[in-house]
Amino acid sequence: MSTKEKKQLLGKELDFSSGISVGLVRGFALAISIFALVSIVFTDALEPFALKGAGVFFVGTAILTLFVAIFGKFPAPVATVPIPVALVMIAIAQSLDLQGEELYMTYVTTIIGTAFLTGLLFLILGSFKVADFFRFVPFTVSAGALAGSGILILLFGLRLAGLDWRPSTWDSLLEPMVFWKAILSVFLGVSLVVATRIWRAFWVVPFLFITFCVLFHVGLLLLGISVDDARSAGMFLDAEWSVSLWPAFGLADLDAIQWGVVFTQVVSATVLFLVLLILTVVSFAQLELGANLEFDWNREFKLHGVANLLSGVGGGIPGATVASSTLPHIALHANTPITSIVIAITFIAFVFLGSEVLQLLPLPATSGFLIAISVPLISDWLIKSRKRLQATEYSMLVLICFTIVIVGFLEAIALGLVLSLVFFVVRLSHVPLIKSQYTIRDRTSRTVRSIPEQSIIKVYGSRAQIYQLQGYVFFGSAHSLVNQLKESLSGELNLSCVVIDFKEVTGFDLSALDGLRVFIQRASTQSVKTILSSTTDKLAQEIKRDVPASLSDDVSWVDSEELALAEAEGVLLENYEADVAADPDLRDLVRLSTNPELTQFLDRQAQFEDLTDKLSGRFESIEYDDETVITAPGEPHKGMQLLMSGKASVLADDGSVLYQCSAGSVIEPASAIEETETTVSVSADGPCRTLLVSPAELERLDEEDHQLALTLYRYVVAESATGPIRAS
Repeated sequence: MSTKEKKQLLGKELDFSSGISVGLVRGFALAISIFALVSIVFTDALEPFALKGAGVFFVGTAILTLFVAIFGKFPAPVATVPIPVALVMIAIAQSLDLQGEELYMTYVTTIIGTAFLTGLLFLILGSFKVADFFRFVPFTVSAGALAGSGILILLFGLRLAGLDWRPSTWDSLLEPMVFWKAILSVFLGVSLVVATRIWRAFWVVPFLFITFCVLFHVGLLLLGISVDDARSAGMFLDAEWSVSLWPAFGLADLDAIQWGVVFTQVVSATVLFLVLLILTVVSFAQLELGANLEFDWNREFKLHGVANLLSGVGGGIPGATVASSTLPHIALHANTPITSIVIAITFIAFVFLGSEVLQLLPLPATSGFLIAISVPLISDWLIKSRKRLQATEYSMLVLICFTIVIVGFLEAIALGLVLSLVFFVVRLSHVPLIKSQYTIRDRTSRTVRSIPEQSIIKVYGSRAQIYQLQGYVFFGSAHSLVNQLKESLSGELNLSCVVIDFKEVTGFDLSALDGLRVFIQRASTQSVKTILSSTTDKLAQEIKRDVPASLSDDVSWVDSEELALAEAEGVLLENYEADVAADPDLRDLVRLSTNPELTQFLDRQAQFEDLTDKLSGRFESIEYDDETVITAPGEPHKGMQLLMSGKASVLADDGSVLYQCSAGSVIEPASAIEETETTVSVSADGPCRTLLVSPAELERLDEEDHQLALTLYRYVVAESATGPIRAS
């Protein structure tokens, strides 16, 4: 086995030098962060059990980080309980009306049960492959949750420092110890914030934190104050330091669990999972962007599910990969599983050896650290988001944020999702459903029409309205469409038909079709035909469901917009005949309007007939039956063909008609110069006859009758410039 192969762990490269050094420092810094969270989770009646609580957090983080590092996509993750989830844990603790050992055991059991629930739900979501759905969690919800968490962490940090927001506690600041605890906490918090803005090195935070703790103890020594006296004055955490961090409980402690209370926390556990889910989605998105990696979210969900189950078995916490703690490993050139393994080992070391260190941490250091980590959350997600969001979105973010602070996470998340849905519907209703609107005057079909028919269509063209729809049809956008359709019926256009094309419609809401059915009925009462094109079978079935059979003649279903245009033209021609029957003078008016076009057409037709008379004796004439293929893609072409009589259709790849050709049209003009493969499919529409002009015969014509060859060239060039002839 090569050296490189030895430095592989499940396909991940191992870098021992940077992984060990960075892992040790990062592990210590993260241990400080976790202990700071423990300090606010295990408060009041739970404060004596803070040391065992730290063991639960350390063991859970070690299990989560180690498992995700070995089997997950990202090489050096840190998986733990995010700050907002820790705040939900605080809410769970405050809801337990118990004391002493019963409170601690019931609370820890609830947290372990939440880890199991989290693991099962992550496994279910990943197994059913719905993880990608959560990519669409609104930014305002996730940002509001993080900003609200930042404010709560700040308030908890200030409270731990003795700066309670309740006015009734302000008198305590007159006590020297409380005053200095508050001053030192704020000083450290501000120092950490400023230092991390100036220096980005990963050792800055642990260095300043350790320096502060050392100076604090030096200050106590110089003032002649013992650690026990300082602890009695509230300068240190009041925990049972004689006990070990692990195990968090023994078999004899199980009798203290109030199982009935545990099961009442199912709703709170579900809220905790929802918050963790949102934060996990945010972390995954940040990791994909920051690490330039593409994750299989379903696989990662399943891995996080197993990791949480293992954490629950080990008596740990629910958690997930935290991007803010993970991404720095890239910049530190320590993006290797060794980093995460060393971090996990550091946590285990704290479990068995850290009690002597943790009891020396002064509360001003812990509270100052909490103040420091709350500032980036508030700054990045609440303040800086103002420039990134519109006023309505930012207002929603602020509302979610302060709902978390004042009411709770469950209410805030529910409010955020409801508001996001409302704003989505409102915005979607303002997205134009109509991609384009025009009349037959603006665009006609490619069906061959006579000169008189073209003139009739031009005169009557405004009576055929065409609407091209796009996007998703739901009740909001459909309402505005139906109102516009109704206005067209009541206007001065004297409509004959309305074409609605659904080709670019991506989906529809069933309730939105009620308005469309109402329009069809109203149009029928005014003798206006509705032509629906490019509808799916399901859409057509839903529209037909409540349309009376008596309206079947007033609704037409076609497969494409082109066919819809052709049918609309037919409706206009029928209406013209009906109008002429009522007013014969109308025919003379149309004839007058066709004179210029008719004269031009007849001149061109005479030129073509004179040309083909001279060419007939020189080139081969070919007869085609109805629907016979004249040319087909990929087949070698013998030459250019002039359509002498009849009609032919140029077809698309799917068999639809692109346009029609009539007498005088030129088929494959390039093939008159050289033999090439055919690029289009042309089929006969009824019996027709063509004149085949091959390259060899054309070259002979140029030698024998140069003037006739020039006449042919001029005609082909003119025909190519004007497009296919659409008259007969």
